[in-house]
Amino acid sequence: MMDKIHISKKKINSELAIFLFKEDDNYITYSPALDLSGYGKTEEDARNSFNVVLKEYFDYSISKGTLYKDLKSHGWNK
Repeated sequence: MMDKIHISKKKINSELAIFLFKEDDNYITYSPALDLSGYGKTEEDARNSFNVVLKEYFDYSISKGTLYKDLKSHGWNK
């Protein structure tokens, strides 16, 4: 799968490869394309945590005007 992000004026759609694995007593979700992760005691908790992190990443970087610069630093092309 190819990682994709589509940004419009009203919303952001993303298709990202997400890895889910267990480490000790926690589940971890990780996106290498954005170097973001979430975690929890269950797989569902880890996925929900990742969704919160992803939303906060987009909200913050858009509000600061740094989204495209940050994506470029992660190897993304426009």
